[in-house]
Amino acid sequence: MRFIAVKDLNALSKYVLKHHPQAEVDQSVSFKFSYDSYYLELIMDKKQEKPFNEWVISPHTKPCKLSKVSMNMFGRSDNDGLPDPPSCLVSVYAKDQHKADELLSYAVPLKGVVSLEEEVFIIRFLE
Repeated sequence: MRFIAVKDLNALSKYVLKHHPQAEVDQSVSFKFSYDSYYLELIMDKKQEKPFNEWVISPHTKPCKLSKVSMNMFGRSDNDGLPDPPSCLVSVYAKDQHKADELLSYAVPLKGVVSLEEEVFIIRFLE
């Protein structure tokens, strides 16, 4: 799964349709950067309230950060625009289909935003 954050959602929609037409797109989440923050960080190692037995949630980069500058630059029409949106790739899978919880609901707090309680959730069902 890929977490993407950009300022221009219209440019992101066009990008996804062109480059990843089969992608499953979840809801959009609005946030505001805290005053002194230049990054949005996904906190992937928070202690979870709900069990996630036999599930693996593994970011491909640590820390999992997206820069404010990159989010603002994506979709710009001038030569300074970025060709791809800033993103964090995260592997999510059940290690053992027979032992894994049927539903994964994994909270990912956001660091660098005004609301200290802002979280997004990774929701997966066993296939």
